[in-house]
Amino acid sequence: MKNNCLFLLLLSCTLQFSCGYNFVGASPISLPEGKRQLSISLVHNPTQEVWLEPYLRSAFRDEFTRRGGAHWVSQEQAQALVHIEIQEFRTSDTLTRQKDETVKSDVSITLEVKIFSTDTGEQIWSSGIVRGRDSFFMAAEDVSLPGAPRPEQRRASEEAVDQAITRVADRLGDVF
Repeated sequence: MKNNCLFLLLLSCTLQFSCGYNFVGASPISLPEGKRQLSISLVHNPTQEVWLEPYLRSAFRDEFTRRGGAHWVSQEQAQALVHIEIQEFRTSDTLTRQKDETVKSDVSITLEVKIFSTDTGEQIWSSGIVRGRDSFFMAAEDVSLPGAPRPEQRRASEEAVDQAITRVADRLGDVF
């Protein structure tokens, strides 16, 4: 019985991969109009999270290089310019215990990415509104200053950003 289950699992995986099925976040993407020489010319960050812009730029470059074969160049050499607009970045309590002590918090980011042709200056693609979110639990022995970012919060924030970027790239997997 155990061997039969293992065989069926392997057969199922083989069939999925042989028919071109890809897991979300792993499928290749097609860059608009085949433009591979890109430059991130703008990141609009209305938050007070100073770490957010460099992290977003780095994660965005990594994802588009891995899945789309993008080459990152200066604005003068680029075929297309990328604009990233963070519309909202929020941390909110979702679970509290007695005495209003926070036990669990959610982190969410809402953003939009637009790509512009350097030849015409026209927008050639927009992701539309994209969201990413994650949550984290507070450490019971946490004695950090109130309002100071905690390691759990930072990891959840980075995961929310990574999710949003993956969703942006997934939208480029769709046919234009």
